[in-house]
Amino acid sequence: MTVPTETLSPPSGKKSLILNAFVEMWKYFNVPGPHLCQPSPQRTPVILQAGTSKAGKTFAAQHAEAIFVAGHSPAVVAKSIAEIRTLAQEQFERDPQSIKFLALLCPLLGRTEEEAREKFQSYRRLGSIDGALALFGGWTGIDLDTYGDEEELRHVESNAIRSAVQGWSKATPEVATWTKSTVGQHITVGGLGATPVGTAEQVADEMDHWVREADVDGFNLGNISGESVWEARAEGATGRSSGFEISLACGR
Repeated sequence: MTVPTETLSPPSGKKSLILNAFVEMWKYFNVPGPHLCQPSPQRTPVILQAGTSKAGKTFAAQHAEAIFVAGHSPAVVAKSIAEIRTLAQEQFERDPQSIKFLALLCPLLGRTEEEAREKFQSYRRLGSIDGALALFGGWTGIDLDTYGDEEELRHVESNAIRSAVQGWSKATPEVATWTKSTVGQHITVGGLGATPVGTAEQVADEMDHWVREADVDGFNLGNISGESVWEARAEGATGRSSGFEISLACGR
């Protein structure tokens, strides 16, 4: 909608300033001036959905064009991806492959695997366990502070906690006991997503593994520090799968 032209009174001796004001009028919000986002090629907003609750899956299957998923291993998200694709096809008559799934991934790269793992441990030492547990509570609605410091979380009554811990156990079988401190340390780097650590070639192979096992179409890359991903430098490596190519550079 075009707002009537306004004439601003100028200081003495100056020309009048004519303003044409435009306001984008929408059902739930108004934007003063031109629309703030560049239009997509399809001319309508891209619907990116997150959440794999029953209602979230149904909404995604009906409306979403891209879906954000997170898990510490491909097996954790593969079931949800398969369910949404099936639901989209059978209930909403959509092409299941037209929906693109983006997995959260926080890669940590080094020139060698040893360098990458040393970097990972240094970042982990900088993390706050209490802060990580607070984030976990905000993300999941689960307050782990109600459990004892040494209580094994795989044996608690909460199905949600047991399910989450089982997923982490599959991704990191070397962890023998899962307490709230272990959970806090585990998500200090990478949050609820996977954190592949290694050379560029190793990380590319892991991404390729996600594509093949979980049926993801791409990745939403997380960042640990200002230099860990975005300012990575090296000759890099390439991982390939059917119709999918990944190019990565190695961290400094």
